[in-house]
Amino acid sequence: MTAYYYHGFHVDWLHNEWLNGKMPGHLLYGITEFPNHGIDFILHNPSKSSNNFSNDIQNAIKIVFSNNKHDI
Repeated sequence: MTAYYYHGFHVDWLHNEWLNGKMPGHLLYGITEFPNHGIDFILHNPSKSSNNFSNDIQNAIKIVFSNNKHDI
């Protein structure tokens, strides 16, 4: 199973810091445990603009039209 992990900021940096032992895992809301249960994950890279509504639309488009195959 593959999960698409969405957050409002770039968690790929945070995930790498956790892998290197520099940041706590609780900031990643459980994805640190996904591999222990056979779950792969795709990290979302959010859009950032000065308009929150525009961010929401851009992020929704990225998620819906993602080329990455995910189950949830």
